[in-house]
Amino acid sequence: RFAGPFNEVLDGGGAGLFPLNGDIWYTNIPHLWRLRDQDGDGTADEQESLFQGFGVRVALRGHDMHGLVMGPDGRMYWSIGDRGYHVELPDGTVLEDPHSGAVFRCEPDGTNLEVFHRGLRNPQELAFDRWGNLFTGDNNSDSEDRARVVYVVEGGETGWDMAYQTLGGDNDRGPWVQEGVWKMDHPGRPAWVMPPLSYIGSGPSGLTYLPGPGHDDRYDDRFLLCDFRGTPQHSSVLSFGVEPNGAGFEVVDIHPFVKGVLCTDVDMGWDGSVYVSDWVQGWGSSNTGRMWRVSHSKLGQEAAVKDAASIIERDFADRSNEELASLLRHEDMRIRLRAQWALSDRGTEVIDLYEGIAHEDHQLARLHAIWGLGIVARRSEDPSPAAAIVSSFLHHDDAETRAQAAQVIGDVMHEAAGEQLIDLAFDPDPRVSYHALIALGKVGHPDLIDSVAEVLWANDNDDKWIRHACVMALAGSGEPDRLVELLGDAQPSVRLGAVLALRKLQDPAVAFALVDPDPFVAAEAARAIHDAEIEAAMSSLADLASSVPEGDSREARSIGRRAIEAAMRRGSPNDAESIARVAANEQVSPIVRLEAARALADWAQPGPRDRVTGRYRDIAPRDPTLATGSVVAILPAITEAEGNLGESARSAAEVFEVSLDPKVLMAMLGDISESDATRLDCLRHLASSESTRGSALDIAIMSERPVLHAEAIRLAPPERGIPLARSGLLTNEPEVHRAAFEVIAENEGIPALMEVTDRVTDQTRLDFLLLSSPDHSSDEIWSSALHGGDIERGRALVQHHSSASCLRCHIVEGVGGNAGPTLDGIASRLSRDKLLSAIIDPQAEIAEGYGVVSAMPEMRSQLTPQEVRDIVAYLATREDGDR
Repeated sequence: RFAGPFNEVLDGGGAGLFPLNGDIWYTNIPHLWRLRDQDGDGTADEQESLFQGFGVRVALRGHDMHGLVMGPDGRMYWSIGDRGYHVELPDGTVLEDPHSGAVFRCEPDGTNLEVFHRGLRNPQELAFDRWGNLFTGDNNSDSEDRARVVYVVEGGETGWDMAYQTLGGDNDRGPWVQEGVWKMDHPGRPAWVMPPLSYIGSGPSGLTYLPGPGHDDRYDDRFLLCDFRGTPQHSSVLSFGVEPNGAGFEVVDIHPFVKGVLCTDVDMGWDGSVYVSDWVQGWGSSNTGRMWRVSHSKLGQEAAVKDAASIIERDFADRSNEELASLLRHEDMRIRLRAQWALSDRGTEVIDLYEGIAHEDHQLARLHAIWGLGIVARRSEDPSPAAAIVSSFLHHDDAETRAQAAQVIGDVMHEAAGEQLIDLAFDPDPRVSYHALIALGKVGHPDLIDSVAEVLWANDNDDKWIRHACVMALAGSGEPDRLVELLGDAQPSVRLGAVLALRKLQDPAVAFALVDPDPFVAAEAARAIHDAEIEAAMSSLADLASSVPEGDSREARSIGRRAIEAAMRRGSPNDAESIARVAANEQVSPIVRLEAARALADWAQPGPRDRVTGRYRDIAPRDPTLATGSVVAILPAITEAEGNLGESARSAAEVFEVSLDPKVLMAMLGDISESDATRLDCLRHLASSESTRGSALDIAIMSERPVLHAEAIRLAPPERGIPLARSGLLTNEPEVHRAAFEVIAENEGIPALMEVTDRVTDQTRLDFLLLSSPDHSSDEIWSSALHGGDIERGRALVQHHSSASCLRCHIVEGVGGNAGPTLDGIASRLSRDKLLSAIIDPQAEIAEGYGVVSAMPEMRSQLTPQEVRDIVAYLATREDGDR
């Protein structure tokens, strides 16, 4: 029991518990607590905040601190979602990242806190397998990305940034989606992030590794993961395994272990049963949680299971060294680990005992002995006696033994083993090479740089985990000048390794690689400077705006967009000219040209968010006339471009006070081959000047396009707009009627509006009611959202709305989650009336197979009536087979 309270203003939900030597570790944002019962009454009378500063920002519910687990190395590990952290350590060191989630670790006495792996979105639980490899499940971002199995590695980055969640429209989720950061390995995938092992489920939460006996053989060396999808009907506990694939892993045998439960956590009990916590229903709290026990005839019947249940009843601290040593061979991993931890707590007295066990033929006992020696070494004033024994296993016949010995040597920084680690960097087993390279970055060696370069050359970017280990070794080498030398290597894979290492070091020398002959290496340098915010190199990236790569390759787009944003941030007149030339260059990617035009349109009042990453940055307003001379000759030609590029260029022309030829704009306004968006934009520009307003309005009113007619009514001065509105009501065009209602209501008031009710149709009823009724929450308002919506706006809302998050639960156009029914083909199943009801009153009728209560929240609080109308219009087009 907790004495509490844990209900201060900043306290989040309690999400993780771990018992350790009579204490309880407890994750509760903003603290990691250690609770202790001093008087034995079952209540924690001592509550110590080991660390604080977790969860520094608001994020989605459940993106809290979780996952407490002790590793085979005797250190505590835990995770946090993308609420971020700012943790100040006693020595003044600050661990900080307000943008993403991470995995941390520290010693059991609370010392040596470090960030182990970063860039996660919402890793709710962690689990080690029997060989000490760490895994988690990470959630998707409710866009087109999918939930993933992540191999959690030291120094690893997964690439999520909370600021991506703020980006919408054609930049939805930024590089996470645009550059495929979330995806498994694919051509052009950014190299600074580690790929996931697999896609799994839709809402990973609880995760555990089955520790040994008591199961069907299929579940040996398997994980159980809770897939939380908001409804029990489509949630399940999934099982999967991992098998070595190079230095990493591949996921195998994903299948349901238990179905039909809205599971949040899963673990194995000492009786051999699997226990599952159940949220019961929906996304919000219902105060109806419960626990399930899952068992079958074999569970709990094996002798090893009964033996483990008996062993755990007695305190391990009370057992002799010999008894604990014998338990290192037990079939149950939990027993082996507890025996190892208890032995290691006894310090140097168990070194000889561990050495003897390590020389036995029992592989798992040997690994526990090596891990135990590592713990003893780390905690000893003189780590060399234990470390020397571990180093003797660096050339063992068993590859896993070599790998784990190398990992321990790195952890204890045993410099005497450096030469052996150099040899192991070239081991034929990639996992051995991986751990040796990681260790080299901590231990060091005079031949480190040359040896790592040779591995990078031979690997040629094939094994991403080997490349990561090489980067960690280079970053830990302490020789930044040598890393700069590697930027001139003949092999692109070596240069790339140096770029990634310089990124980790936040070294501005990475700017030298911006002109690398290999486009991928150059793109990685641009990503390093811009996305990792290496401010000392940002000017070099801004300079690149004057010569961005041509073509429409992934690399050209990555470099171009970041160079423009860096130049926009610097903001000199020369930068404005460079950006304008990019917008005018027809050989540059259309995406980059559009980004350039948008930057110019925002030049005087830059927005608060970086257009590439979505991160907040404060740029003061600036005087565009200082740069007018350098862009005046460039902009006019771009204003004649089609679509968004021309629209943004015309906005930029206004900002820079560049005069546009009204004859050209008039011609574009009257050109029926131009898009509605282009013609509307020309109309607005022309209507802003008294000299061209009248003629422009005439063209728009006489056009064949109702949207132009409607906009002309809105733009006309009242003396002309009111007559235009009344004559517009004589047409049969809903768009024109909407504009007429607005102008009459604004200029003549509600009584005048009520005089034209005879012109209200099903298509315009919602607009009329919103203008005439003070109660915008009435049932009549919502029921009027049945007709008149815009299909394309509805499509964008379904795919990108930030709070409604349709793709979290529904598949549409082949993308999304499946906690709810697919929206593809929904028009064949539901009428418009039922589509509307399903959005604003989801409990009224539940789709077959989705239980008795809908997990979907009522959308009236998330969407406006106009947005609902647009969504209904879009969904009404989703016939069977539409993708």
